[in-house]
Amino acid sequence: MGNNRVNQLENDVLFMDPTEQISIAVKERINKRLSLLLTENDNLLATIKKNRLFFVTADGFSEKKLRHLLTEDMQNDKKASYVLISKDTPSFELLPFLEYSVGGIVSLSFLERYMDIVLKSLLLHEIFLEPSLHLELINEIQKKRDKKRQINRLQLIEESHCIFSEKEMDVLQLILDGYSMNEIARKLYFANSPIATHVGAIMKKLNANDRTTAVRKAIENGLVVAKK
Repeated sequence: MGNNRVNQLENDVLFMDPTEQISIAVKERINKRLSLLLTENDNLLATIKKNRLFFVTADGFSEKKLRHLLTEDMQNDKKASYVLISKDTPSFELLPFLEYSVGGIVSLSFLERYMDIVLKSLLLHEIFLEPSLHLELINEIQKKRDKKRQINRLQLIEESHCIFSEKEMDVLQLILDGYSMNEIARKLYFANSPIATHVGAIMKKLNANDRTTAVRKAIENGLVVAKK
């Protein structure tokens, strides 16, 4: 049953690339990595809601054509999720496309370099935004959101354990959630002194002087994903 599911997803990875920006080698690698991720992580199979992934080179379409394409396809295919690929660093103008069934916005170079992280986030969370877009998105949400509506959560990725200890990851996640030092200490049942030690270690590893800069550096370094 698991193998059938892997094959189905692999067969349903499609590319809308009229200007042929994505090489055949990269397309084959995307298929291969998706198949391996699903084979190695059985829990992913139970969580996937979208069983088709469309990688669309946004630069290959006019804005009007891209909107028409996404609107038409979204009405006909509820199981599809779209990833917009840009040749260069994605621009803020692509963010409004998130109102469609777009689960990812990323540059081709970032996708090639961090393919496993991007694909795993798309499978688990149905979203991946290149880190350069996170702050802009959060600022935009903050401007428009209703006071009663909570901001989307910034979540530290699992791969961060290669940089931070388990306690440092717990502390950094609470910093991302907006908690103060005293609140973090209460939540983790620590005194303020050990928390300060962990925060100091986090600041040093992120080359940051304060909590705000630490959050920005975590986002810029691709250590955070925005969850819908």
